[in-house]
Amino acid sequence: MQKTLTYHYQNLHQIPELDNQLPKTQEYILSHLPNCEITIIENGGILAYYHKNQETTIALRCEMDALPILEQTNLSYQSTNTNCMHACAHDAHMAILLTLAQNVSFIQTTSNILFIFEYAEETYGGAKYIIQHPKYQEYNIHSIYGLHIWPKLPKKIITSEYLMATSCEVIITIHGTSSHIADIDNQMDANEIASQFLQQASLQQKHFIIRFGIIKGGNAPNIISNQTIIHGSIRALTIEHLEFAKKYLWQLSTLYMMRHSNIIEMNFTEGYPPLINTLELIPTNIDIQSLSYFTTESFGYYLQNKKGLYVLLGTAQDIPLHSPQFIVPLDILSIGYQYFLQHITAEVAR
Repeated sequence: MQKTLTYHYQNLHQIPELDNQLPKTQEYILSHLPNCEITIIENGGILAYYHKNQETTIALRCEMDALPILEQTNLSYQSTNTNCMHACAHDAHMAILLTLAQNVSFIQTTSNILFIFEYAEETYGGAKYIIQHPKYQEYNIHSIYGLHIWPKLPKKIITSEYLMATSCEVIITIHGTSSHIADIDNQMDANEIASQFLQQASLQQKHFIIRFGIIKGGNAPNIISNQTIIHGSIRALTIEHLEFAKKYLWQLSTLYMMRHSNIIEMNFTEGYPPLINTLELIPTNIDIQSLSYFTTESFGYYLQNKKGLYVLLGTAQDIPLHSPQFIVPLDILSIGYQYFLQHITAEVAR
């Protein structure tokens, strides 16, 4: 098993591709899947269904896409695609599910099995479109399972209930009055109002954060800005906390409009939903911790209307995800394999 896991991981690591443009990745996966019902989604994603003559189905999911990063690992099997790298362990996730799929005929289970190879997780979230696909909806899915290899954690499976956040981008346009900097009596400086607004709008609470990464205002060094745009993001562990954060920004903008007699516009763009695990699916041998991350994961889409469990598999290394030096330790691949296998075979006892 370890030999097969390593083989697939190293091969997939060499052919990283982006977004939903995954021809080599798709070809590799399809060429190694045993006989099963195959559905291609948006020319990128793959549903591989193994009918075991059962009423219900369990789904296992991994991601396929890589990142636009120049690899700097010096591995003998490093990326052959310039400026593209599997720096988020999706190659390892695919290798684990592909190895499991090759052994599925030998596994005893009381459920059918659906393998989901998701495209565009790093961009717009292929999961959003997979769950809307008629073929996905056709399967009577009882529960869905996923995994992510994670730095700075011990080499074991770890999870929590509120594991990852929902996201929401916010664009705030603050209007002022344009004038020469010397015209002191007729100034409503949008930049100055924005700087004050930012100090109060930026928050970090236990269950949500509000941060801004872009601020643009003004066209000349001696002219007061009549419009300043600030662009940021909200991350929250639940939808309720997200709505609380949005309400806070609305209230703050109303306060500033009353104070300065100006106009402030605010627009929100929703991102991935929160990743909230189904506690009843967590086996007793998995370490449940009180950890939560403000990162996002498209796996949350699957959990909107299905029971499911998403876990982290530690690397015991400090090199972060999305680093050009990121490497998956080969010895943890089998831990990931056993995690998925445990849920397939656990169906027998349920």
